[in-house]
Amino acid sequence: MSKPQISIIVGVLNGSRTITQCIDSLLSLSKDSPSHEIIVVDNGSTDETQAILKRYPQLIVEKEQIRGVSAARNKGLTVAQGEYAAFTDADCYCTPNWLIEGIKFFHDPAVGIVGGKIEGGATNNLLQEWMNQHRVLDQEWVLKNQFMPYVQTANAFFKISDILDVGGFDVNLLSGQDADLCWNIQSKTGKKVVFASQAVVYHNHRDSVEEFFRVSASRAEAGLFLAQKWKNHPQRTFKTSLWEIGQIVKYGFIYFLSVLKRDDHKKSEFAKYDFISRLARKWGLIRWRFKYWFSDAPKK
Repeated sequence: MSKPQISIIVGVLNGSRTITQCIDSLLSLSKDSPSHEIIVVDNGSTDETQAILKRYPQLIVEKEQIRGVSAARNKGLTVAQGEYAAFTDADCYCTPNWLIEGIKFFHDPAVGIVGGKIEGGATNNLLQEWMNQHRVLDQEWVLKNQFMPYVQTANAFFKISDILDVGGFDVNLLSGQDADLCWNIQSKTGKKVVFASQAVVYHNHRDSVEEFFRVSASRAEAGLFLAQKWKNHPQRTFKTSLWEIGQIVKYGFIYFLSVLKRDDHKKSEFAKYDFISRLARKWGLIRWRFKYWFSDAPKK
């Protein structure tokens, strides 16, 4: 049997709620899709994830005990047989033409990274509806990054040799690994990053406030980590911190007023999520400061 052209790599940790929809969508890709394999890397799940994966003999299932999506994706790359890697997440599901639309850009040798469109999935509560409205994980937004464009690995395509040449994903990063990898590849190869608007995946957002807060804080922390590592961010000032605190106070007051005025439930909940998102971001920035206050800045 000939080698596949594309290795689809999915990392999963306790993904029993969404992994079935993800795998089913990958197994339902258009018959005109390039030859591919599906590699799922379990990152130490303790729920029903392993039992679910056993129902799919078509998959290549690997295990990685080192926690973190970087380690899981790197593990997938070690067994990948394809020339290209296509990444999505266990809480995503793909449209039938996903591979066709993503891989076609590599016909141009100047292209090194492709990011597809990420849409919000079906909603079960108002938090997920708020995230859909705010276009959380908007691929087009990160492609406009002022330092260098990057793509989010919920929907991303790379040449595997390019990933390996820069040492894979940084396992020291708990968030922001996709930006770091893209910047490494662009710095070394000079290749372009392009947007594939027709290569669409849907992302099922977190449905609990606790998870929303944790992930939002981690992303803010990762942003500072990357800024230090790549020296690509203006120096944070006391004025910046005051503005951030002002935003927290502002949105906290808006939420307080919405409760006081007994606004309709949706409006009040959306005001709460506006407040929580800014509070989580500030907490992530403070947490990063405490972690690296007495240590050297991270290095490339």
